[in-house]
Amino acid sequence: MKNKIITISFVLSIFSVVNSQVGINTNTPGSTLDVKGSFATPYKQSTATSYSFLSTDEYLDYRGTAAATWSLPAAVASPATFGGRVYEIRNGSAFDVTITPNGTEKIDVSNVATAQASLTNPAGYYAVIKNTGATSGTTWVGSLLTSGNS
Repeated sequence: MKNKIITISFVLSIFSVVNSQVGINTNTPGSTLDVKGSFATPYKQSTATSYSFLSTDEYLDYRGTAAATWSLPAAVASPATFGGRVYEIRNGSAFDVTITPNGTEKIDVSNVATAQASLTNPAGYYAVIKNTGATSGTTWVGSLLTSGNS
């Protein structure tokens, strides 16, 4: 009987850990992940006119001397989906950076327009692209496109 109680207690403790929240610099996290402090993401500067985003990328700063086309990764089916992945793209060049989803996938750049095959990030602009978690159709959304001068 004692072994059954210990086993049940162990199983219940595992379930409580699975559904718990993670807090960094806090003992009482208010969200699934609650960070009370700064955090770091990768920064990469590139002059490549052709580039494929990597799973390790997050912030990319284009400094090339010609127009560029950068390709987003192909959507993948669950459980390896990367829904919510964010890429920030700063265009510090004098040329456009065209951002394209993979194959027939689309990027939603406006809530009133049909999803498009690409997003143009003009010279001096900053864009934020987020993955929708979908595996076909509109797989990316442009959540911000703004001038560095505004």
